[in-house]
Amino acid sequence: MTKRKGLSSEEHRQRVQDFCATQMDLLLDKTRKGQSEKWVKPWGNNFSGLGQLPHNPKTQHRYSGQNLLFLTIDMILRGVNDPRYMTLGQAKVYAEENGLNPSKVRIIKGSKAAMILQPIVIEKKYKSEEKEERSQVDAVIEAAESGNTDTQKPDDVNTTKSRIVRFKTSPRFNGSQFTGIPDYKLDETKKWSSNAIVDHLLKTNSIAIVSSDKAAFSPTTDNILMPDVKDFEDPGHHTSTLLHEFYHWTGSQKREKRISDNYQEFRDNYAKEEIRAQFFMLAASAIFGIP
Repeated sequence: MTKRKGLSSEEHRQRVQDFCATQMDLLLDKTRKGQSEKWVKPWGNNFSGLGQLPHNPKTQHRYSGQNLLFLTIDMILRGVNDPRYMTLGQAKVYAEENGLNPSKVRIIKGSKAAMILQPIVIEKKYKSEEKEERSQVDAVIEAAESGNTDTQKPDDVNTTKSRIVRFKTSPRFNGSQFTGIPDYKLDETKKWSSNAIVDHLLKTNSIAIVSSDKAAFSPTTDNILMPDVKDFEDPGHHTSTLLHEFYHWTGSQKREKRISDNYQEFRDNYAKEEIRAQFFMLAASAIFGIP
């Protein structure tokens, strides 16, 4: 029986990139089909900020990196405020820990899981003289994961070990897709007026904020245009909008160079820049507790 050959580093990287591209295509497709209202303001007045980022209630782990992005997209497209994501097995343990009968935990019929990328650490051993030259991508991944990528065994100086990180897709269901687990309740007692971290972020970067009847970043003058706080429903909406424009500010030619001085290039990349800014605002609002 022929042993199945594993994916090469380049093939694996391409598979991960294809998965990420599929997630973004899903968002764009749903937006084009008329669900953009959920995308523009998914949290509404009930999005209480802190604690709303997707997390696993069983492990108490908050999803990060690309998985944070994927599950945030999933929340937006479902139109739900429940940020809990877990497997069926984890949901059963979660229910039991909260005094409920785990045998009654079910996934609601017809529910579709969101997919995340789950890291897998692979340890390889090989003879030093047989060591193949690794790609720069492999070297970076291994160094980030294990610090020292190559170590020698005491009993065999000619053998080296290498730890490589690979990813597999893994399903996670939203808390609203289960029966038999505790209901998710928003903490509506929190009141928000200002945030010292946000204020410090804006002040330390010496950002010029100019009063205007619209919210926008002006690449020409390098200023952020903002209406007065009283023109918004509440201070939270003012600050979240300011964070959106702050992200655009970071993309100028003086900083990250995402926003081109060429008008046609700017128009071609406008949609991508707006999506990035919206995700930044959403994540920052959740982290800082901005409603």
